Amino acid sequence: MPASQAMNPPATRSWLRPGLCGRPFVYPVCTLALLVLNWVMGKDLPWDALHYHLYAGFSAVHERLNQDFFAAGPQAYFNPDIYLPFYWLVRAGLPDLAIASLLCAYQSSVLWLTYELALQVRPSGTDNPAIWVAPLAALLALLNPVLLQETGSSFADLNTTPIVLLGWVFLVKSFREAGWSRSAVAGILLGAACAFKLTNLSFVFAAIGPWLLLARSRANGPKLLALPLGLICGFVLVGGPWAWRLWQEFGNPLFPLFNSWFRSPDFTTEPLRHFRFIPDSLLDALVRPFAIAKPAAMIHVESIAPDLRYAVLVVLGLLFLAIHGLGRTKRWGTLADGSTRPPGIETGALALGLLLAWVFWLVSSANGRYFLPMSSVAAVLIAVLLEVLLGARRKLLTYATGLIVLLQLAGVGLGAELRANPVDWGTGWIDLSGARRLTGETNLYLTVGVQSNSFLAPFLTADSGMMNISGGYALGPEAPGGSKALALIARNWPRVRVVVEDEQAGRNPNETLARLVDGPLERFSLRADPRDCEVVAIPNTGFHLRLSEPVPGAHDATRYTSYLLNCGVQKIAAESDESRARHADIDLVFDRIEDACPKLFAPRRLVTEHAGSHWQRFYVNTDLKMWINQGLVAFFEPTRGDDPIYLGSEADWLRGPLRVDCGRKDGHYFARILPTASSP
Repeated sequence: MPASQAMNPPATRSWLRPGLCGRPFVYPVCTLALLVLNWVMGKDLPWDALHYHLYAGFSAVHERLNQDFFAAGPQAYFNPDIYLPFYWLVRAGLPDLAIASLLCAYQSSVLWLTYELALQVRPSGTDNPAIWVAPLAALLALLNPVLLQETGSSFADLNTTPIVLLGWVFLVKSFREAGWSRSAVAGILLGAACAFKLTNLSFVFAAIGPWLLLARSRANGPKLLALPLGLICGFVLVGGPWAWRLWQEFGNPLFPLFNSWFRSPDFTTEPLRHFRFIPDSLLDALVRPFAIAKPAAMIHVESIAPDLRYAVLVVLGLLFLAIHGLGRTKRWGTLADGSTRPPGIETGALALGLLLAWVFWLVSSANGRYFLPMSSVAAVLIAVLLEVLLGARRKLLTYATGLIVLLQLAGVGLGAELRANPVDWGTGWIDLSGARRLTGETNLYLTVGVQSNSFLAPFLTADSGMMNISGGYALGPEAPGGSKALALIARNWPRVRVVVEDEQAGRNPNETLARLVDGPLERFSLRADPRDCEVVAIPNTGFHLRLSEPVPGAHDATRYTSYLLNCGVQKIAAESDESRARHADIDLVFDRIEDACPKLFAPRRLVTEHAGSHWQRFYVNTDLKMWINQGLVAFFEPTRGDDPIYLGSEADWLRGPLRVDCGRKDGHYFARILPTASSP
């Protein structure tokens, strides 16, 4: 048999022709497929876009650090540059389908780069991989429910994924090509991605694996130096300007993150760490690849997003290790021409990088949105391992591949929630035609609620400002950030109004003010003026609301209208001595419970909020809300809808600290009061 023929038997017998696997065919098909899916799935207006994505892009080109304060909660100070394209497209007034399609076209490069990465990972001893491996990897990357959820949206997770993957393409290239330039480019790209969104630090950490493999040879010395230098340069070039502005304003270049190190007076110095998806135990961590395959919510993202690929990769990886360990690699990997195709060092680099990224991701967040780049790497490794293990058994390879694709497709098509907030395609992204007073007057707008509605900021007058006083981070005069909040109110007085979103706003404004607004404003000796209120209806934006009942015969979009209440603000007398004493008692109870159970109630010592008949604190690390109402203390987790757990009475805690057994099991928090030594 001629040598040239011996090199290509898998390709000639593949059911795919070479012409259907080349870039001129694969790239357009990937982009077209994602565009069609985006159109079919419909417009998505996720909570995050309304909360801070649009505001972030706006703040990137307009100086807001002196004009706003926590306008979008803590997220207002994340690096805004990655959201600039989304902001420009919205402000250009393009139709919403055009905006989503342009974003989607860029996001389809994730599939291109998955394809390219698979082309770089060739079995050792060959000049080309099997021609079906790269298209299969791109297909498996496409069938990622989290990727589909973010398609056509403004999420930075997906919009930074092409940067990360391109960095990994260059990193893998550096194994086979001389010179240090590819390692440097890889470092610059990964550093830039991390600067755009700090959760990409997982993939920087993962690069340690390939970097150590490069260290096996002294000849790779320049490459070893180029990668970390590139990382530093990329991070500084992209993140440096914004970090410098934060340093000047707050004394923390990563504000509000890592404030336990920098200790800015404008934010809590308690450690921040979001535990929503982090495994409870080592066993939970070990079975997480299989748990993700279940069609259930709150496993790796908030919605239902079953993904079989990680379980498949674990099974294939263990099978390969078992066969390799038993010395049966030749038997399983022998092709018809008598040659073997063991995975090359590039495959090992990818596998080691994925493993390191997985471990770092599990202990830092375990949020599936933050793992999108490595989910494409997982797709590549699945395709390569299938070829390595079953390359000599083409029928078995075909059946196994088809089964994996069909099961993944079934899980995504039948079980996944592919839109966080599906709304109808319209004429524009945001319709504020009914908010002429809100957008026409110059005021400081105090917003109330975890949903800050900072998407309004780009549409307000140039001299207007926004400050979220109660939401993701509650502000108070005596709390961190309080002096800056008071100064901003004083500078804008009397041009100060309050804005709140509520389903009752259009029907009972007074009830909305009493329930949601009066408590937060009282902290600043203010009160909403019910005689100076307007209701603003914004169609096609209702996320957690979907409030109003559909009018018979009306368009379905009426169900997705959100309602804002825009009211004037008046000054009131400062808190009385009696009220201060009551407030001090409530704070003492909350403080003692936090000290008794720091695993659950963190960060500690945040602002206590008075909401109607009860007092409450919100703990961002664990998503828990604790309150005191009618003399009883309780907490619950709104994101999972668990029942309230009671922790005794306010009077018991005022008498002294109690012992509490608390923790987390199977994704749910628990706590119970333990008997004291004097108890029977």
